Amino acid sequence: MFVIWKLLGSQENYETSYRCVAYLTVLAPIAAILGIIPYGGTVLNALIGLFFIVTASIHVHNIPAKKAWLVFGIIFALLAIMQIRAEYKVRNFTPSTEEVRKKMEELNKQYREQLEEAKKQIEKAE
Repeated sequence: MFVIWKLLGSQENYETSYRCVAYLTVLAPIAAILGIIPYGGTVLNALIGLFFIVTASIHVHNIPAKKAWLVFGIIFALLAIMQIRAEYKVRNFTPSTEEVRKKMEELNKQYREQLEEAKKQIEKAE
């Protein structure tokens, strides 16, 4: 964040940037609660974070409001899209219970067939 604020023209030092980001950690419990909501929680977390980062940019770092909203809006939009996409992939990657059950039955059937075949080969060898 310090580098972004410096690129935007902030005259504040690293300590000020560190404090701004540290104060945002108070939102962690809210983010955890909102994380329960599929997809919407991600968007709400991004919007809340965006609001407070822009507020810090305007009032602490003296960056013009339009510039702060534009830069951080783009950054947060990209991050939100990546997070939603990742959440979608995770939710759709996990096989359903029914799929797992069918796969286990298939493996069990193959195991039984191989066991029967092995028994027949042993009987022939005797």
